[in-house]
Amino acid sequence: MKPLLLSVAALFLFASVFSPARSDTAMEASMKLMSQASKQLGTDLAQTDDTKHAKDLDLKSVASIKAESLKSRDLVPKKEQSLPPDQQQTMTQDFQKDMDTFIKDVDTLNQDIQSEQWNAARDDFKKLMDEQRADHKLYRTKH
Repeated sequence: MKPLLLSVAALFLFASVFSPARSDTAMEASMKLMSQASKQLGTDLAQTDDTKHAKDLDLKSVASIKAESLKSRDLVPKKEQSLPPDQQQTMTQDFQKDMDTFIKDVDTLNQDIQSEQWNAARDDFKKLMDEQRADHKLYRTKH
């Protein structure tokens, strides 16, 4: 029994040390957190009864989106590595400009929720999600 147990333990150790584990980049980790916050926010904003919104939770989600956006703004998209060197700096500058716009729009959404302007919040959230999809097409590598 002990040899079998030791063999299994050794196999597990070998697999965990030498397996090609996929680790997220800092930007991918931020994007995952923003996605989670966006899902909560989207679900809440989809409610048609404006008296039932989870305002505090919505504000936490918006704060998370903003914090992760600020972190991501100074990172370099993976796609940049696939570009010729003379195009890389331009891509970074465009990415930062788009992130600045996104962050401003997150601030607008935050103001909408704070003032309980739910129709405006729905519209501004949709705008954010549209920006996100468009920007992902520009800056994300295809899997």
